[in-house]
Amino acid sequence: MATIAKAHNLIPKVSKNVASIHIDHVDQTDESDLNLLSRLATDNDAIVTVKAGHLLLFKSGQATTVSGQPIPTITLTRANGDQHRYNIVEREGGYTGVKAYWNDKQGARRTEVMIGKVGKLKVLRKTYRTEAQAKSAANAELNRTKRNGATFSLTMALGRPDITPETPIKLNGWKVEIDKHSWLVTKATHSLSSGLTTVLDLETFLAAIK
Repeated sequence: MATIAKAHNLIPKVSKNVASIHIDHVDQTDESDLNLLSRLATDNDAIVTVKAGHLLLFKSGQATTVSGQPIPTITLTRANGDQHRYNIVEREGGYTGVKAYWNDKQGARRTEVMIGKVGKLKVLRKTYRTEAQAKSAANAELNRTKRNGATFSLTMALGRPDITPETPIKLNGWKVEIDKHSWLVTKATHSLSSGLTTVLDLETFLAAIK
C-alpha cells in the first residue's frame, strides 16, 4: 500500500486491525491501483478511501477512524436529500454461512472452506490463492450479510464532503421504520459535475441490530 500511496503522492494510513492481516502474495493484472486495493479491502472486510491527501485503509462496520477514534454521528433530515431508496434485506431464511475455494497446489486440487454454519450457504465465485485468503474472504462476506439488515441510499443536491465511509448517520423525517435504525455510511460519492453533490450508501449499524 505504501508503494501505491507514494506513486499517487498520498500518505498511507492503515488501522491496526487491518495492518495485522498478513497477505503473502497478490497479483495485479490489467487493473488499476485503486481496483487492486478495493479488491483486497473487500476480501478482508475493509474500506479503502482517499481523504485530505491520505490513502486510508480500515475495517468496515466499526464507526471509527483509522486511528481507532469514534466518528461523531451526523443527523440528516428529509430536507437534506433529493432522492432516496430504502431496501429491507430479508433475514429469516438468510445465509448461515459462506463457502469459498482455494487452489491446493500440493494436492493438485481445488479445495473448499466454509465459514459460519451449515445450512443456506453463499458460495463465492472467485478461487483464492491460499486457504488463509479464502477463509478471510468468506469471513468478510459473512460479516457483510450480517450487517445488511436494511440498506438506504440518499442523493444530496447540496454536497457534504465531510461525510465519509464509516460515518454513523441518524435519519430524521422519513418513515418510522427508516428513522428507527442506526445507520453507517458504506460509500460516499462526491461529484463536482454540476456543483458539489453527494450520494450516500448506508447500511444498518451492526451495534443496533445485535
